[in-house]
Formats: sequence, structure tokens, C-alpha cells
Amino acid sequence: KTSIWLNQNFQFFPSPIIWFLERPQALPAFLKFQSIAADLLLAFTLKQIATSLTKNKQLPYIIFFSWYANPAVIHNSTYWGQVDGVPLLFVFASVYFLIKKRLYPAHLLFILSLLTKQTSLVFLPIFLIWSNISFGLVKTVKGTVLQFLIFLLTYFPAYGASPVLAVNNYLHILSTGSGSDYISDHAFNFWALVGQLKKIPDSVKFFNLPARTLGYLISAPLLLYAFHLALKTR
Repeated sequence: KTSIWLNQNFQFFPSPIIWFLERPQALPAFLKFQSIAADLLLAFTLKQIATSLTKNKQLPYIIFFSWYANPAVIHNSTYWGQVDGVPLLFVFASVYFLIKKRLYPAHLLFILSLLTKQTSLVFLPIFLIWSNISFGLVKTVKGTVLQFLIFLLTYFPAYGASPVLAVNNYLHILSTGSGSDYISDHAFNFWALVGQLKKIPDSVKFFNLPARTLGYLISAPLLLYAFHLALKTR
């Protein structure tokens, strides 16, 4: 309706914009905007985190461009239209506020990541441990209660005040959607290079170990080491 109004009331219309909006590609292009914007904001957030953790003035800018100009990131969001950058933005924004000792903004942003995409659950243990170290057990419990209340609020229109129904729905989506057992389901990762994006279950064995177990053994030490460095330099 807006484009028709502009076309009827301004002489420089019609323009190529009008014909673009009528194409089938217009809707996917608009849907990609959130991913592109999230990537830019995430790059800025990573830069702010690096600025908080290091005195090296060049490193934050290197991190900014290493993320935003990364070909895999560009392909994933700009070309493919995946939304992985959105929950990651909330995750790292919560990390930034953990570093800045801001309890409620950190917990608010983290529950937004969990509500955006369930794959953010992989960061939950480290987030809670970090929160406990930064704020203590009592404040971490308060922040977790805030998260759960926001979780229930988002599900209230569909399930009312029933936490059981809300949690069951969340876990059901996790087990049938983003939580499927295909090793290459989460876009471009190590397994996508090995399996060529084929539908391979994570029970397949590499070096006599299931891919899921091998993934845990590789990723857990890396996450813990990054967590250790962040706490050491905070």
C-alpha cells in the first residue's frame, strides 16, 4: 500500500523499487535484513568485548573485521539467509554485560538468545558459572528467575500461566527442529566439511568415536579455555 501511495503522489515514481517489491525475491531479501543487521551489531559487540579485555588498540578492530568480513558469515546470513547471528548477538551482548558487572541486562539478553534459537542452550552452563563467579549465587538465582519469568511471559498468549506446557513445547521444538541429530544441521561447521552437508546422523563414527562425543571432546576444552581467559583478564 505504501508503494502504491508513493507512486500516485510523487512524480519521481514509479521507480525500479516498485518493480522490485513485486518480485518473488523481495520477501526473502527483507527477511535477510535481520541477519545482516545482527552480524553488524555482533561485530561491534565483539569489538567492545575485546576493548574491555585487552589494552591492545588494534586487536578490537581486527576482531570486528574478522567477523564482519568473514566469507562464511556473509554466505550464512547475506546469501543463505540463516539467522544464527541473531541469537549469537544476544549471547555475546550478555557476555559484555557480565564483564561490565551488569546482572539484569546480562540475564535479559541471554534469555532472548534462548528464545531466539534453542542452540544457545550450549552456552547456558558457562553463562551461569560466570554469573555465579561475578555476582554470587543469590544474585545469579535472581537473574535466572527473571529469565524464567520472561520465558513464561512469551509463552503466555499460547499456554497461559502453565510453565509445564511452555517448557514441554520448548523442549519439543528443540528435539524436532534445531536439535536434530544431523551433524551438519547447524550451517557451516567442521562436520559440514567432512559430510558435505549430507543428512548424516551424529552417531556416525570417526576415529572409533561417535561424532557427537568427538564434538564434545573438541568443543568443550575450547569453550572452557576461552572462559578461563575471559575470567583471567576481566
